[in-house]
Amino acid sequence: MSKPATANVTIILQPSKNPPFIVNSSLLQGKRLTFKNNKFPGFYIYFKLEDTEKSGYLFPANPTDAFASKELTIAGDECPNQGEQWSQLVPETVSSDYKTLTVRNYNTQVADFGYSLFVTKDPEGDGDCLKLDPIGSNQNGPTNMAFYDYLLSPTGSITAIVAVLVVLFLLYEAGVFAR
Repeated sequence: MSKPATANVTIILQPSKNPPFIVNSSLLQGKRLTFKNNKFPGFYIYFKLEDTEKSGYLFPANPTDAFASKELTIAGDECPNQGEQWSQLVPETVSSDYKTLTVRNYNTQVADFGYSLFVTKDPEGDGDCLKLDPIGSNQNGPTNMAFYDYLLSPTGSITAIVAVLVVLFLLYEAGVFAR
């Protein structure tokens, strides 16, 4: 089995501006991070802080204090609060310099999701956090992709057609189409 893919996301802090951050990543589609497995079992996402304003903000030492996530099911409800966790996006570690947060994205289902990053000037304490709240999208999962890849293959297409014909024949024999 292959290992998860890696994704780097740079968060450029700009606390004096609105919004107080810029997201840079090859995964950006518009303003969303979009994850497509390409036959990998999900991702490890490395969120890396760049503090160009020298504001002193860092990730909290506890990864669950640094990251919140949820599946988007209600329009306008994109920004999870600290402590909210969706099983598809799980914070794992914060680096010893508090500038890199590692998050596991299992990406086993198609879903839009909201996530929030939290930064603080007191990473070892319980000081106030600045909330950063971009949005993302999981496009597929390894199990689903294997199934769809199979269906799109010549063998899978023929199998699907034969299965439909067998079902239609059985329905015909059962008299479903009789007048």
